[in-house]
Amino acid sequence: MRCHVKQCKNEAAFSYKCQGCGYGTGACRLHQKSEPNRCECRRHEPDWKVKQLVAPTKKKPQTLGLLDNSEKEGLNKRKREDPSDEEQEERNKDVKKRRYDKERVARRFRSVTLESNLKERSGFWSKNIVLRGAQDFQDRRHAQVLRWLSAQIFWFVKLGLCQDKEDEVQSMHVNDRIVVAANKDGSLRELVRYLRDAVESELRRAKKRKSSNSSPINPLFSLLQETHKNDDRSQGNTLHFTNVFEGLELLGDDAVNVLMGILTREDSFFGTLDISKEESCREAFDDESNEGKILFVTGGGDGMHAEQKLVLGLYLSAHRGLAHVYGKKRPCAGCSLVLRYARDRMGLNIQFNPNPGGFWAPSLTGLDRIVSMRIKREDEDSVEVMQWLHDQIVDEVTPTMYRSLYLTQGAKKKKQTRKDLKDEKLEFKKGGTSNAFQSGYDSASEEEEDLFS
Repeated sequence: MRCHVKQCKNEAAFSYKCQGCGYGTGACRLHQKSEPNRCECRRHEPDWKVKQLVAPTKKKPQTLGLLDNSEKEGLNKRKREDPSDEEQEERNKDVKKRRYDKERVARRFRSVTLESNLKERSGFWSKNIVLRGAQDFQDRRHAQVLRWLSAQIFWFVKLGLCQDKEDEVQSMHVNDRIVVAANKDGSLRELVRYLRDAVESELRRAKKRKSSNSSPINPLFSLLQETHKNDDRSQGNTLHFTNVFEGLELLGDDAVNVLMGILTREDSFFGTLDISKEESCREAFDDESNEGKILFVTGGGDGMHAEQKLVLGLYLSAHRGLAHVYGKKRPCAGCSLVLRYARDRMGLNIQFNPNPGGFWAPSLTGLDRIVSMRIKREDEDSVEVMQWLHDQIVDEVTPTMYRSLYLTQGAKKKKQTRKDLKDEKLEFKKGGTSNAFQSGYDSASEEEEDLFS
């Protein structure tokens, strides 16, 4: 049966039977709503009984050119509401392309940065980076004491405990306790082993000296007052801690008070944390038994950077109080992205250095673990997360890349002091020479107006 429209050559998909005289005709799916005006007998208005002959098809109509404007509009509307299998597949592919993916984050970083080929500098950097001189931490004691602490622990585990592959240590002050993480969990496991042995040894010596009324010496107290690397910065950290302990520098800050409380305890002043276990995280960040202690991340963080371990532990603990995160170095670009994600999308109340260093691809291991966990737990829109990450990389992270460097002068490469070094832009181009700059200490300096205006 053909469609009742003369110009249409489609097979009828619906039959129309007149209830008055029994006359029958048909209509294709395209002309379903265009009922015949009159019955063939032309004696009465037809009372059609409609019956579907075949299942509706989603094939493209063959007579689109014969439709009037209203029919075309209706057809297009139905196509939008009920897309074909091919169109739906294309839509799904497009959504899949825009979903969160670690490799897409890496490609976005590399698209807006340049790979360093200078001997003194590795990683990927933006075309313009900022050289920074000495910063004033007079009103930022949280940041200052956490930097000192992280630097002293870093050099002790790297040189004193022979953890040569260690690259970074970061500390967090939160809920009247201090949590310390390193890039390598094994570094802090060695430190914990050292502290336990030192405490036991000191307690035994104290018992022998009982007659002289001498108290055991806290091994962490001794560690912070020793110079572990023979350079100006390490010696300065040691001097600062010594002055604080002797009352020559009055910092008067919560982080300092917590640290001082830790150092006055003879034993039971430290603990460990496995960030792969939620119960361990809740106990570390919330339990009163850990108040006034220093906790070391010794498990569950393989492949993650130090800052990322602290963020993950805080998130799993469900503690949402104010936390400060600072370390020996400024966060790399990948860690900076994690810290921003934690603050802006995970609901963590954290303060950190907003000026990142360069980008290293291994930092995305921790980003992937945290973002994937968040998407799964909170049913977060993966496409929206990916767009947010892209915007942050382009607009926030890479434009603020900083590096603290010493300038070189003449053939002798005489270093200027950090106090003499003023902020200035460095035009960084792939293929630059290594003679222009001598890498200095990559400090955790930051701009005063960014967080502490």
